[in-house]
Amino acid sequence: MKRLFLPLLGFLSLVLMCCNDNKESGTDSYDPNKPVTIDYFTPDTGRVAEKVIIIGNNFGNDKSAVTVLFTDNMEKENKAAVVGVDNTTIYCMAPRQAEGFNKITVKVNDQTVVADETFKSRMPFMYLLLPVILYKLMVPVKMEVWLRQLLGRCLV
Repeated sequence: MKRLFLPLLGFLSLVLMCCNDNKESGTDSYDPNKPVTIDYFTPDTGRVAEKVIIIGNNFGNDKSAVTVLFTDNMEKENKAAVVGVDNTTIYCMAPRQAEGFNKITVKVNDQTVVADETFKSRMPFMYLLLPVILYKLMVPVKMEVWLRQLLGRCLV
């Protein structure tokens, strides 16, 4: 019994030292009297479903109260999937959008703010490769020759 007492006492004291009850209440909540601001976001270039992190202030901690929109050159608004929110950070996924430069807009309850910088949307790699694949499939004879050449190089 004495053998278990000292390790158990050490473990309990370690657990008690690691516990921190100093929670700051109220600092993570949205304050309607303060403006919502966007300092920056990262990355500034991406594709569909790219993870985007927006840094700013007064976002609150209620994910349902936050909306992130990507607006393209044609003024079409595409809603991003908001994954997580705290008072200074929004974690979202870039929506499907037109290629080019898009404005990022954050709406928290009744406040709206637009980022100073733009997000450059790129086409996914598969969309660039798709015409080549379709061309190869539409010309079966050339495709067969192409495959034989490719396999011949791999097998030799």
